Amino acid sequence: MGMWEVLRTQGWLSFVAKTPRRVRRVVVRKINKLFNRKIVRSFYGVFLTENSNDVTFRFCVDGAYGKFYSNYLQKIDCPFIFIDIGANQGLYFLIAAQNPYCERAISLEPVNETFGFLTANIRANGLAGMIVALNCGLSSEKARVNIRLKPGHSGAASLHNTFAGTEAVEEIQISTAAVLEPYLVPGLPLVVKIDTEGHEHVVIAELARSRFADRVMSVFYEVDVAWADPENLEAGLRAMGFDHFHPTRGGTHYDVMATRQAAGPAEGRAA
Repeated sequence: MGMWEVLRTQGWLSFVAKTPRRVRRVVVRKINKLFNRKIVRSFYGVFLTENSNDVTFRFCVDGAYGKFYSNYLQKIDCPFIFIDIGANQGLYFLIAAQNPYCERAISLEPVNETFGFLTANIRANGLAGMIVALNCGLSSEKARVNIRLKPGHSGAASLHNTFAGTEAVEEIQISTAAVLEPYLVPGLPLVVKIDTEGHEHVVIAELARSRFADRVMSVFYEVDVAWADPENLEAGLRAMGFDHFHPTRGGTHYDVMATRQAAGPAEGRAA
């Protein structure tokens, strides 16, 4: 396979990895110049296209999310499919996709600019062959709706009035859980991450109604008491059969790992 074919199909890092160490720095500099963008290595080991004006990008690079969930994804030791709902620039599905037990990673990101960074990051990590990237959000219907954006903070995009008064608006596509079905390998358990800035209760209800609800072995979701009722979110997951809920930290804004009693891999612990 020639250089340009490697760059096109596997990501430029796959080519760089094949070069001798003494020339690697020169190759990286030339390829960055060729693509008119800079690729950086994040705290979590995956490569990201530079987007330094964005808060979420800086969090990924600096390791602000801690290691609880990244450790969990790396330690899964049975075949699985990862579903990232509200994937942003792709940190967690890139981590999951590098686990040799991950058969497929499916990402949903509705905001067009953020989706552009997401697809660039898939290419940069040489993972185009195993990641399905969907430019839509997950909800209770298939429609075109407006999403509110917070300039400089891609992770704050919300279908609700979460950041009223500070946002721009973009029309996006939303779809039901049926959009995932063509990409689900029969029989494999599903690992789900949800980060939708106040839309989590709708996403959980839609997952509960789906044909694959009983295959979900864990759900990692965000809670902010300013716009979500933690008890309501937990009740929705308990209705799906989840019975263990582990908050990753205290406060009013935190993440929760929900698992079933017969969960497969170890949950891991916060760093």
